[in-house]
Amino acid sequence: MLTIFTVILVALVALAIYALFIETRRFRAVCVEMKAGRDFGGKLRILHISDFHFREGDEAKLAFLRSLHSTPVDMVVATGDMIEADSGIAYCVEALRGFKASVGVFAVFGAHDRWDTRFWNVVLDLSIGGYRKGMPNDFERLRRELERIGVVCLENESRRVQLPESLGGAELWMIGVGDLFAGLGDFGKALTGVPKDVFRILITHAIEQPEEMAAYKFDAVFAGHSHGGQVRLPFIGAIITRSSLQRQFASGVFEIENTPFHINNGIGTGKWTEFRFLCPPEASYVELMGGRPKS
Repeated sequence: MLTIFTVILVALVALAIYALFIETRRFRAVCVEMKAGRDFGGKLRILHISDFHFREGDEAKLAFLRSLHSTPVDMVVATGDMIEADSGIAYCVEALRGFKASVGVFAVFGAHDRWDTRFWNVVLDLSIGGYRKGMPNDFERLRRELERIGVVCLENESRRVQLPESLGGAELWMIGVGDLFAGLGDFGKALTGVPKDVFRILITHAIEQPEEMAAYKFDAVFAGHSHGGQVRLPFIGAIITRSSLQRQFASGVFEIENTPFHINNGIGTGKWTEFRFLCPPEASYVELMGGRPKS
């Protein structure tokens, strides 16, 4: 007869197998609606993807992203941590090549794009907080290769975009801010030359101090980093966000002080924390519509 201890042990092993080997490969595409901070005379269908954490052997992630290439969208935004090591650069380039995006493909970078994290870094980060650099990745090659295939990389930079008449013909600005969690963000530099009265979309890897970010009055903000919490429990939700962002905002669309945010669950995980539970990897099709969100 099975003892209670044996039953519990079997259940824990089954949960571990599921979290490590099954849910991390349950890729999905979701559709959400998001109302922008102001009207821009049209509607944008934006594919938001984040946190690939590409490294050698990631054919499953690559196949999922390739499966999205055939779906037309107006814009693709990739919000950082696209590689885990230099071995992931070729995967990342292949993943972002081939999207049918009429306005363009835009990307920002996360700390993992710059540094290959070591196990001891993870232990220190999780035990005493903050971020510690690992061994340098070839960040300049990653950026150069992405720009070669037409990806607009925005590291504390901005880009003016003129929408086609079919999308309303408005002028908008794409602003990209460096990884705030790793202390790489510079809003002043990113906003240099950007008019205050135009429609502005911010893409960044991590959300830190969302109330302070809302003070800039962006019309839409897209970010990743949290992995949706990576582990979510019934009635509790996300366990951690790895940032100052409150756990209830770890995933999906929300609004803070009239600024709409979208946080993506991400497609991968770090190599030392390769598990998920009730938080499957995803790509998000965001229907961004003009108009102030209802309070």
